[in-house]
Parts: sequence; structure tokens; C-alpha cells
Amino acid sequence: MKNRSTYFLLLLFAVLDFAPAGLRAQMYLSGRHLYSQNGEKVILRGVNEMFVWSNDKSGWSTFPQIEQTGANSVRIFWNTSGSAQDLKNCLYNCVTRGRAIAIVTLSDATGDINKLQTCLDYWKRSDVKQAIQDFRKWTLLNIANEAGDGNVSDQTFKDKYKNAISQLRGAGYTVPLVVDATGYGQNFEQIKRTWSEIFNSDPQRKTLFSVHTYWTTGGNTLINNLANDVKNLNIPFFIGEGPQKVGWDCNTPIDYNYAMQRFQENEIGWLAWSWGLVQNGNCNTNRSYDMTYNGVYGNWVSQWARDVAYANQFSLKNTSRRPNSIYNSNPFGRLEEEEIVAPADGVATAFPTPARGRVYGRAEAGGPVQITLTDLLGRVARAQTAPEGNGQPVTLELPGVPPGLYLLKVRQNGHTSTTRVQVE
Repeated sequence: MKNRSTYFLLLLFAVLDFAPAGLRAQMYLSGRHLYSQNGEKVILRGVNEMFVWSNDKSGWSTFPQIEQTGANSVRIFWNTSGSAQDLKNCLYNCVTRGRAIAIVTLSDATGDINKLQTCLDYWKRSDVKQAIQDFRKWTLLNIANEAGDGNVSDQTFKDKYKNAISQLRGAGYTVPLVVDATGYGQNFEQIKRTWSEIFNSDPQRKTLFSVHTYWTTGGNTLINNLANDVKNLNIPFFIGEGPQKVGWDCNTPIDYNYAMQRFQENEIGWLAWSWGLVQNGNCNTNRSYDMTYNGVYGNWVSQWARDVAYANQFSLKNTSRRPNSIYNSNPFGRLEEEEIVAPADGVATAFPTPARGRVYGRAEAGGPVQITLTDLLGRVARAQTAPEGNGQPVTLELPGVPPGLYLLKVRQNGHTSTTRVQVE
């Protein structure tokens, strides 16, 4: 019996494209670089968008627009008033419609590190944690946006974020975490002094650091020094907002072309602020921080937007590389073992895949069998029950089921097996 069960599990792992040993259910760090679950190096290239304040909270319409830039990541601006279900929908669409890694952050502590606990309390909510957990394969958790002004000491910064990481890991989070610099995201020097202690406090060693490029002093020297320091100190790092065309004063120009070149040369990620679905409140006279009008690809606000999106040789279009596995896998992390245990007396299968018109589920054991087809958000598309398994196929008719990737679950004798089905 033990040998048969092992065989069934291995067969199901093969169907699901998963390996039973050494498997990571989410992205991970090696040195300063981020890697996909499948071991593909990822240099983040993308944009920001304030979905939580938009009329497209799920990103259904917006992510396909962003996808046209070739962006491999989107930083999703959220806050503690956003519902877990809306967040879950947004994460799902980011991966499936945007083909992008989701970096989700909260705005509530912007400029005030003493509000960091407000963000942590939200992340630790069971419904929010489940939303992140469901999409852990392609999600980074950016703990808080720009928590802290220019008066935060190194010790306070370290203490606050070491405690934050401890709380999140203690709550069960396994995704990579992201720590923004203080000084409204601009204090890279503090990151240099403190990153190692904060990083090593993470028992999973999966914490990245982020800076936002709204500087009004330093110019290209600052950009060059930052690029060299990140590389030489081996800091797991990316630009969370930038490169911009002007600093925080809406006037000081930033040589964003030079910044993109240096970041490319040193394999440093960046995400431009911001896409433009929601118009920025800062520097809004000339819409200096908006890439598009109404979030539509091609409706560019400025030459900066064109350069960042596609025109410059170091643009998103020309330098972003998506991990191949984001195209051929579902957005969830690894299915838990209890979800893929075969019925006790036999293996369950689904065929054909891709499916057109109908799909069949089959359990080899005797006894009633229930077949359920759900989308990747868990919504039931079709369900059928048969009084006996014994190898007889159970038919699910598919007319009216939209094309896409689905999960087919076969339940029998108290056990459930799950496999993927592509509906065309």
C-alpha cells in the first residue's frame, strides 16, 4: 500500500509540474538577486499603480495595458481600508493578465515609522494573509511604503523593521519581504549602514531593500555611487519608485536616462512611478509623475514616459525579462500535500487537456466520486457527482466556461486529488 501511494503521489506531481523534493513555493534570494520558484534570475522592471484608489481595483482592464510595456513586475499601491477580496483579485490579474510579479505595499505609514504597526496588523489579518498565501509564488510583500521621514535614527530603523520581520515570519509569511528607506524612501545611506543586520534578522533570509529616486541633490554622482555600492556590498535591492524625471520639489531634473543605463549595467531593478490610472496628487500641474492618461498604453503624458516605457535603449520594453515560468504555470504557489493526495485505492485523472466542449474526471477506486472544476480564485465553474468511480469517467460539460486555466478536483472516500486543466 505504501508503494502504491508513493506511485500515486509521484504521478500527480508529474501532472502538476511539481517536484516532491527541494521545491520552493515562492521566489527566493541568492546573493543580492531575486529568483523565481524555478531558479530563473529576475531583475525587476516595472511600474507602480495606485489600484486601491481607482475604479479598477482588480486591475482587470489596467494590467493588460501595462503588459504591453513588457514589464515583469507591478508595485500595487494598497492601504488598510482595501478589502482582502479586492486584493486577491488584483494579485490574480497581475499575474494572469499582466504576466507580472506583484509587489504589494501599504500607504498608511508613509512618512511616519510609528504607524508601521498599523500595516503589520493588516498583513496579519487571516483573510489578507490567505490572499498573499494564495499567490505566494509570484508575490513580494513590501511591508510599508516610505515609513519614516528624515529624522529616523539608524537604531530606530533597525529595531522597527527587525520587529516587523519577526511578526510577519511568526504569522507564517514565507514570501520575500521588502523594506523601504526612510526619508520618504530616499535615504539610501541609512540602508547601506543597516541592511545587513536587518537582513540577517530574517530567519528565511528573504528581505530586499528599496529606495525611491526623488532626490534634489547629488545628481549623477549619487546615482553612480548607489549603483556601485549595491553591487560591491551585495545588497538585495531595487528602486521601488523611479527613475523619475524630477525630484520631490517637482522642479529639479533627474537624468533618468543615465540612471536606467547604470541600473542595467549593474543588474538593479526599478519600477517607475507611476502608470497613470490614478492621477498623482504630487507635481500634478504638469503631471510629472504620471506615465499615461487614464492608464492606457500609448496615451503618453511626456517624453519621459515614452523613454521609460519603450523609446530608450534601457527602457522597460528593451530590458525587462519575464521568467518563462510565469507563462506556463498557475499563479498559485505549490498545492499543499493534503490537496494532492490520491484517493486511497487508486489515482484520479482528468482528460483531455486542453479541453474543448467537455472534460472528464475519473477515479479508479470504488465509491461515490465528486468532480469539481474551479478557476484559480476558487470559484466553481462546473461540478458533478457520480455514485461509483471504478474507472468510469464523469463528464463535465464546458459550454459557457470562459477559456483559461482551471483546477479540476476529484474527491472520493474523503481524499482529494487536484490537477490543472486548460479550457479552450
